[in-house]
Amino acid sequence: MGVDPGALFVLDGKSVLGVWFRYAEKWWRAVSGNGMIRLMERRVHMEKKISVIPYLSFKGNCEEAVHTYISAFGGEILFISRWDENNFDMTPEQVGKVMHVEFTIGASRMAAGDCYDCNDVNTDIKLMIHMESEEEARHTISVLAEGGTVISPLAPHPAPDDDGCGSVIRDRFGFTWIITCPNFARL
Repeated sequence: MGVDPGALFVLDGKSVLGVWFRYAEKWWRAVSGNGMIRLMERRVHMEKKISVIPYLSFKGNCEEAVHTYISAFGGEILFISRWDENNFDMTPEQVGKVMHVEFTIGASRMAAGDCYDCNDVNTDIKLMIHMESEEEARHTISVLAEGGTVISPLAPHPAPDDDGCGSVIRDRFGFTWIITCPNFARL
């Protein structure tokens, strides 16, 4: 005796699939009519991990700057592309320069490029890095200060933030760095 395939979808004389489809259709009408689907899509989008990647612009010395920052903090270049004869869009001086570079400084991801469509490079932002020790902070400060300016030397922060030390440096590329480390004399 064979099994009737139609019987697999029948429960108490009703088609299980038919009942399921009717409930699915009612649910669809309920959620799609009042924006629940859009709300659910927004929630899923918001739960994605998003990170902000600082993008620094330079006037032809991007690669030198990135190597300086990697020397100061450690890190690596993840990706680099260059302007060439086929894709430069402003001036032939672009050829060979950095179109886009992504690199790491510690666990932070950063990006940069040589900018030829702007009059001045905007260096108004400040970049703050926490170092684990005073020795690391002093090394970083010395690398960034080469050709740059120490605006304030490494010193303990004032109370109530006196568990740390900080220094402010404007590097030779025009960016301002705030370098901090623990104030071990206070801890």
